[in-house]
Amino acid sequence: MCRVQFSVRAFLAICILVPALAGCGKPKVDSRAEFDHDVETVWSRNWNLVDAEKFLGSGGLFVDSGEPEAQALDRPHILPLLKLLREKHGLKWQAAVHKKKTGFAVALVARIPAGSEVETITRTLDQEQGAFPGEILWKFGHRWMSIDFLDQEYLEWEREAERKSQAT
Repeated sequence: MCRVQFSVRAFLAICILVPALAGCGKPKVDSRAEFDHDVETVWSRNWNLVDAEKFLGSGGLFVDSGEPEAQALDRPHILPLLKLLREKHGLKWQAAVHKKKTGFAVALVARIPAGSEVETITRTLDQEQGAFPGEILWKFGHRWMSIDFLDQEYLEWEREAERKSQAT
């Protein structure tokens, strides 16, 4: 009798404790939902979202510094990539531009069309990476995505900094 009571108590304790413990710990953060929230609230409140193709096509700057000796990426590389992504995946790119200093964008974002598959967009970006002089970076939310770029000069600086840190 005592053994049966212990087994029942142990079973009941396990049935109560396991679900309770499973719920303990840090809540899982949906980083994609947070990104969407940031674009829809913070970015749209603090920046003007303008058509990125028109912005870059008319001389607006994103990666480029505007200095004559600096590598040009915006019009020769980024603008054609944005057009390709629009034609292939229906992405309508917007540049997040300062409300007063309207010649420079801090971000490029696009609403992901309903029914679009992130994997197909990612495959296109992976394919284009090979021809891009630098690195293409992207981030997906559930409804929005952003794209950013590192130029070759920055990548070389990063590699050199990594070598120096490993040497010490």
